[in-house]
Amino acid sequence: MSDLNRTETWNAALHVDYDLGGADLVSVTNYMRFKKNFAMDVDASPTNLVNYGTVGDTDSFSQELRLSGSSGDLTWTAGAYYLNVDAKSSNGFLAPAYSIFSSVFGATTTGIDLVNTFRLKTESASIFGQGEYEFSPGWKVIIGGRLIREHQEYNFQSNAMADADPLRIDANGTILFPLQPSFAHRRTDTLWAGKAQLEYKPNRDLLLYVGVNRGVKGGSYNAKLPDGTPPLTAGQIPYKPEEMLSYEGGFKATLLNGKATFNGAAFYYDYSNYQAFTFSNVSGYVQNRDARTYGAVLELTLRPAEGLQLGASASVFNARVKNLEIAPGVYKNVRPSFAPESQFAARVSYTPPV
Repeated sequence: MSDLNRTETWNAALHVDYDLGGADLVSVTNYMRFKKNFAMDVDASPTNLVNYGTVGDTDSFSQELRLSGSSGDLTWTAGAYYLNVDAKSSNGFLAPAYSIFSSVFGATTTGIDLVNTFRLKTESASIFGQGEYEFSPGWKVIIGGRLIREHQEYNFQSNAMADADPLRIDANGTILFPLQPSFAHRRTDTLWAGKAQLEYKPNRDLLLYVGVNRGVKGGSYNAKLPDGTPPLTAGQIPYKPEEMLSYEGGFKATLLNGKATFNGAAFYYDYSNYQAFTFSNVSGYVQNRDARTYGAVLELTLRPAEGLQLGASASVFNARVKNLEIAPGVYKNVRPSFAPESQFAARVSYTPPV
């Protein structure tokens, strides 16, 4: 097949900057289309028993308008953003004719595909703004926010299909019987994010700051593979937007007449409806759970000679996802993946004076 294991991306963007005299206008327009056809062997045996395949076609369009300016001790930014994404995808298992896997379903001579097909349409619009005001020599306050309106439409089907091609998922083929219940859903969410930070700069070589931020991540939908385990319930397929409150304080210092920088920070993250991914059998799904994270980081950079840079950093990190269902009916507080409790790093770089 000429398009097997192939991805194709089309991307067009337009960036415009315009001086309005007292304010700068920025317009960023983007269109992208992404197509893929992928298949791989998953049985790890000398014969072709079962393959995994996926095809996808996604179109997205975004437009951002941003105004920025300054007046005296005030610097500000305001704008609007629009995003439209239409994602169509099919994935699942391909059991060719005369394989053990196809014979389980009584399709020895024809082969069979176990296919999930879904379409997710997302439309998101937001307005945002941020201001920085130096209200006293060395003292600055930063206030910002974003208001988001997001609409989603989701359609999911899971069927056994006649195997027209052992290396390609075909969502438009002949349906033999359903595998999981179909699901259709639409929702509209209003989300918001914000920032408040206080900075103090007693001299040009030291900055102290403390702040609180509220971040959000939009919700989405699970599409569990037809792996033989019980399907998700209608209440488990949609998952909610994630919200986080971040509290952080720290410093940034320049030492030795610019030959060294020393930075440090401590933070605490409080999550509501944290989107925790749980892997089970050959599939997985996202659960909404509360979570928290706290830690600290220190970083030192030295520039003893022109072009030579030495650096070292250390951090401690404690993360927990609360009451996560790790097996049917089994709940536990867990540390998320890729969240080491301590990290140390050192680096040396040299740029020749060319």
